[in-house]
Amino acid sequence: MEDDDSAFMPDETVALFELTMKHGAVKIVEERHYRLVPASEIEGATP
Repeated sequence: MEDDDSAFMPDETVALFELTMKHGAVKIVEERHYRLVPASEIEGATP
């Protein structure tokens, strides 16, 4: 099987996690997904 990360997240998308330790194990507190775009597509962005 080919190593293809696109099976997990759409193109240009990243996931950020806030993690914590609870009872000796890592737990996810929050997960957020962001789509990467050129600065020109962000309203109010300076060129």
